Amino acid sequence: MGTGNVLGNGYTSAEVDHTIRDTQRFTDRRKAMQRFRAVRDTIAKDAPLIPVWHKQRHVVTRSTVLGGHLLAEDAIWRLWELRRL
Repeated sequence: MGTGNVLGNGYTSAEVDHTIRDTQRFTDRRKAMQRFRAVRDTIAKDAPLIPVWHKQRHVVTRSTVLGGHLLAEDAIWRLWELRRL
């Protein structure tokens, strides 16, 4: 979820980026858990992505996000159709 993440969702947070970099100093990944929880909490407050995993289809977007209507048309998730206004 850091800047330039593989999801390509455009989410950016200096706090999250800093915390992710901070976790990289731990070879024992269990020691990084508290920092990962902090990342999770920050992202939850910002809510850039709300995954809903069940059999029904829901698309939630903002007025500045276009293409959401294309995601619920059939069985194919067309995430590449999403774009910012």
